[in-house]
Amino acid sequence: KGSVSAADVLRALEYKDENILIVKLTGDQISRALQHGLYLYPKPNSAFLQFSGLTVTINPDADRDKRVQSIKINGDPLDANKTYKVAMPETLANGALAYFKIWKKTDIDKNTNKMLETAVTTYLSDRKTLAKGDDRLVLKTK
Repeated sequence: KGSVSAADVLRALEYKDENILIVKLTGDQISRALQHGLYLYPKPNSAFLQFSGLTVTINPDADRDKRVQSIKINGDPLDANKTYKVAMPETLANGALAYFKIWKKTDIDKNTNKMLETAVTTYLSDRKTLAKGDDRLVLKTK
């Protein structure tokens, strides 16, 4: 909350100098990737994925590989067998942070040839104010 500059946002990005790649992932792969990112929750984890368009409900008390309770994409349940196109930095697309266990380089569909820094800067330059979006990570309470 408060004033944030584009430079502040860019400082928070891990792979800002990399191109954005499009990776084709099944719903099952997306689910396993989210489980992987939450493995150490609530401890900090560099493998925690930042995402948009998803609402993920988790149970923080569940076993490490069963924390994700539900995933919705734009309000619809994730289909484990459907293939989705996911944008991500090149290093992640190539399997960094042990994501090579979930997807392969052959799942890469295309390189957008657009750097993450450029995409974020362009997005922010068109907006003077950013409103808080819907909660994307929902903790399931007892």
